[in-house]
Amino acid sequence: MKNHFTKEVLAAKAVLKENGFYVDNLWHIDDVDLFEIHECFEVLSDAIEQDSIYEQINASIQDSVENIYKFRNR
Repeated sequence: MKNHFTKEVLAAKAVLKENGFYVDNLWHIDDVDLFEIHECFEVLSDAIEQDSIYEQINASIQDSVENIYKFRNR
């Protein structure tokens, strides 16, 4: 698989990270096989932007925060 993390992409990720964004898990249209570019974006959007995905991520974030809080307050 092609490495999509060019100097330009890495610089963009660095700017976003410096501004508080989590950028360690990105998806690329090449992760979707056999579709036109616009269809790849549609597939990724449909897969990632589901309410259940957001709910699971938010629940996982809350669990992690609670675990860190418990660990710090032992």
